[in-house]
Amino acid sequence: MPLDEWLSGLPRGARSFVEQRLASRSAQWYAVTVPADGSAPRVDMFESAEALARYMHRLDGTEVHVFTFYGMAVPYSRAPRRVLQLPGGGWLPLDSNAPTPQSFVPQSDWFLGEWFGAGEEELEEDGDGY
Repeated sequence: MPLDEWLSGLPRGARSFVEQRLASRSAQWYAVTVPADGSAPRVDMFESAEALARYMHRLDGTEVHVFTFYGMAVPYSRAPRRVLQLPGGGWLPLDSNAPTPQSFVPQSDWFLGEWFGAGEEELEEDGDGY
């Protein structure tokens, strides 16, 4: 599901929080919760260590594995030649044989699904399609 579609289903406050955090280049608190029954895992982002602790307290004693970490989202560029924008500066192509881009346009919806392509004129206007 594309991010815009997922965000539209969130309550206004939650949607605003997620959008702000994704736009931020600062580190955040996260928990990956994996149910022991094999159902789908989920990733949650928290505004503070205290909020993460409250979440874990609610889950304490339940049949889940919770992997916590502190870090930041790493943006990546639009197709057709994607690159990761590294936190310390610089870019890393997803395909090691891809040329280094001249500009960076983030994949703002965080969707890696099929790229339907732009015309050549659009690629040139957008800085080589990145």
